[in-house]
Amino acid sequence: MKRNKLFSIFQAIIFAIIVSIAFQFARTPFGLICSILTFSLLPIAYTYQANKKLFLFAFGIALNLFNFTWLINTISIFGGFPKALSIIIYLLFFFFFSLQFLIIYLTEKLLSKFGTDNQSKFLIFSFGWMLSEYLFPKLFPWRIAHTTIYSKQISLLSSIISVELLGGILFFLFSNIFYLLMSKFNLKNHKIKFSDLLPILSLILLILLGQRKIYALQNLITASPEANIKIIQGNISLMEKHSRELVQKNINRHIELSNSSD
Repeated sequence: MKRNKLFSIFQAIIFAIIVSIAFQFARTPFGLICSILTFSLLPIAYTYQANKKLFLFAFGIALNLFNFTWLINTISIFGGFPKALSIIIYLLFFFFFSLQFLIIYLTEKLLSKFGTDNQSKFLIFSFGWMLSEYLFPKLFPWRIAHTTIYSKQISLLSSIISVELLGGILFFLFSNIFYLLMSKFNLKNHKIKFSDLLPILSLILLILLGQRKIYALQNLITASPEANIKIIQGNISLMEKHSRELVQKNINRHIELSNSSD
């Protein structure tokens, strides 16, 4: 039993690392690979967990830990709190937001009677994750589907459907596709049915829909009048942004950059 718990915690940490990398490098091919791995493997790993509550809570804790330094500084500087108090506030948020993923476990308990096959379990996980993003309050508006930003065909779909719904759909489709591939390689006599291909066909349809959205945006840009837009970024440090003494200096910095861009 103890070995199972340790293995659940180990798996949770590994997935937290993968998700953190997916967010950190979301605009790169490497980030997209980590994103696809998350959507493909996390529902499957959860389905076969012996300690599901422990796995989800450990996943939440590990995921929040990777943002420790950044969040402490954000709370301290923008909130104007001392570092010691900022750490206490962070720890309260830390445990509170880690509870978010237990909504997946509660969703499974409520809906488990509607299906016991793996496809149903992946669907319930996906629905539970989507609910956790819809219902749970967040400090920041980041969602799991934001990790697909490198793929415009996928990420642009969030402008058609919500980013929370997109995340749930991606979990369901990728986990089913990966599970189908696993079954194909593990079972030599496994016959692929048309129903097995539905997730793949659905994913292709989503990508085509995203590509259509890209074409529509390109046509809109082509038909629009030309305009010169200049973006000014001061690259001011977090400490300087909060300093009252440096407010005028920061404003002057942006004015100088604006004037020099002509």
